[in-house]
Amino acid sequence: MTIRTQLNAKRKKLSILMIISFVIFAVGFGFIEIHYSFKILAFFAFIGFIVEVFLLFNMQCPKCGGKIGCTWYSSAIDFSLSNQIKYCPFCGVELDSELEGKG
Repeated sequence: MTIRTQLNAKRKKLSILMIISFVIFAVGFGFIEIHYSFKILAFFAFIGFIVEVFLLFNMQCPKCGGKIGCTWYSSAIDFSLSNQIKYCPFCGVELDSELEGKG
């Protein structure tokens, strides 16, 4: 498994969870008038959304631990890291290289 593959898998999972949390928040917020429990649902969905955004922007390079999430977040297409980004900006490791000691 390459570093890019690992980062894309984490990023895709977090992005999908973030979208689901936002949808649950919007639905829960829309139905607050019907029952009080929707307010609680909307609150926890919003907290989940915020946590997932934080985790996306703080993703770390598996080699150096540098927080590379925010450096390439705007370049993502289809929840994956752009192929134009070749190296970690902190340690210079090639993102298409195999992970060492992990499987």
